[in-house]
Amino acid sequence: MKRRILASACLLLCMAGLAVAQDALKTLSARLAESSAEFEYSFTTSGSDTPFAGSGKAIVAGPCYRIEGNGLDIRCDGKIRYTADPAAGELVIESADGEALDFLSNPALLLSDIGNNFTVRKSSKAAGKDVYELVPVNEPSVESLSLTLVKGQPTEAALKMKDGSQANFIVSAFRFTDEPGLWTFSEKEKAGYANITDLR
Repeated sequence: MKRRILASACLLLCMAGLAVAQDALKTLSARLAESSAEFEYSFTTSGSDTPFAGSGKAIVAGPCYRIEGNGLDIRCDGKIRYTADPAAGELVIESADGEALDFLSNPALLLSDIGNNFTVRKSSKAAGKDVYELVPVNEPSVESLSLTLVKGQPTEAALKMKDGSQANFIVSAFRFTDEPGLWTFSEKEKAGYANITDLR
């Protein structure tokens, strides 16, 4: 009887711990949906024929984001995505509907609308860190995403692909901001690009 009570108590504690841990992710997701967050990132890849690394900075608010890194300026207002290569003078405009979770070219997707893009498979808490193993809702090439939060803020992530490759991200200088994001390109900015491809 004592063993059953102890086992039940342990089960309840585990369930409570999982609920609290998921609350941290839900809180982050909810706050991202109502305000903007800025962060810097770096990443390295492994397990593929051509491993590479990258870095940059991003601002994200729900489905809206802007990312500057690896020579690109990517902006999305939730409906239209602009991918600009200032050095080459090229700008591509396309619909963001059904956007694939291409984290390497767009690490802002790690946090953009995370509540709708992923579900929690399991979570744990140790040494002040909340670690989540997430699975994508609709992205067949992704196996899982491990996301680490410290004091409710993302610090690192590991993206595992079904082809065996992996990308490890470090997130730094994360902060929420009330400043409005620049999610689109103005007509004046567009005029600075010699080659514009509109795929909408």
